[in-house]
Amino acid sequence: MVHYQNPLQRSVFVPTIRAAGSAIVVAQTRGTSFAAACAKAEGTYEVDVIQKDGKVQTEVVEVEAVGSLGEIEGRTAFMQLPTKLSTLKYIGFGVTESGIVKGGSAIVDLTELLYNCFQMRPSQDGKSCQKHVIHSKEADTCMYNVISVINTDNLPKNGDLIRKLVLETEWKGQPSDVSSFRAYLSYKVHFHNTMVDRLTSHRPGNSLVPLSEPWPTKTLVIEDIQHVLDVKALSALPGVHIHTTAGLLDQDHLIKLSIANAVHTAMVYLLALTRVKTTSDVLKIPEIRHFLNLLFTKDIAPSLVLRGISKEKAQYAYDEWMGRVEHRHFGLDVFWVGQNAMLKYGVRLFSSVKANVSMNPTYHPSVFMAFATALILRFLTPTQADSRKGE
Repeated sequence: MVHYQNPLQRSVFVPTIRAAGSAIVVAQTRGTSFAAACAKAEGTYEVDVIQKDGKVQTEVVEVEAVGSLGEIEGRTAFMQLPTKLSTLKYIGFGVTESGIVKGGSAIVDLTELLYNCFQMRPSQDGKSCQKHVIHSKEADTCMYNVISVINTDNLPKNGDLIRKLVLETEWKGQPSDVSSFRAYLSYKVHFHNTMVDRLTSHRPGNSLVPLSEPWPTKTLVIEDIQHVLDVKALSALPGVHIHTTAGLLDQDHLIKLSIANAVHTAMVYLLALTRVKTTSDVLKIPEIRHFLNLLFTKDIAPSLVLRGISKEKAQYAYDEWMGRVEHRHFGLDVFWVGQNAMLKYGVRLFSSVKANVSMNPTYHPSVFMAFATALILRFLTPTQADSRKGE
């Protein structure tokens, strides 16, 4: 497995693939800090998991090789991997939404890597799989392994978007005719839509070591409509789910955005305006939980029922989420979570209002939704001259 790293990849995807029996090659997308630390630790890195009782369990993850795409030598070696790996089954693409853009360096790197897979991986007769093979039954006997590209950002339809961008990408040294490469992408490379959900920060004093909550019920969900993944192997760890039916992942995203993300958004801006710095401090203000309960009951849950999610399923997701948020010993920085306020408001909170208004003519947003909206607007309002700065 080849893997572009970020904290969620290191704390979720790599352990999943490792448990499935695959070896790991890690490429840091920019900079060299993680690659250097991992190499110094003889090809290992640590992940801290903080339990409900506050005890920290440190897991050591082994990798076969590590390098940086930010260095010419490292990038060159990375692009040559298809000639050196006997089997390449997974490419973990640990890039956030801001990097999943046309012409972005990560997309260009991914495209070039896949092209090298197409060019360099030998077929049964020792030659590259040619265009006529890809379009025939002989493709089934070609030793090109099916490659699964798996992204760990929560952008809906992320796999579909990455596939589109790869097909559109031009790169240095690109041949004039890429039709056979595009056919290869269509036949042998699967860009899976995914959802990932694990609250992750970093070890105090060391930003290179992820600090995570225990694995939630749905930590990693991968859509596999074409049935190319080894479901049994990938489900070795709890919290990993493979959906082989279309539409199920869309429901998971809807629940995550409208419950977990929406409640978190409403909470963090109230904490920010109260000058609370860490989300775990919500336990000190019980009125916030009461406010969130009412927001869920009056606005969020009814909108989900209208969109096909049962009341029981919504309640279960809400209860689990609040149990995670109310982790006494683990919290996230409020102002870090509070970035991109209006974008989050539209996707996470206003989407429930929109659904209710469009499908329930008697609905009016509750005072709790109005309050959540006011919190965000106040958070974005320039500070008044007499504010208590520094508190």
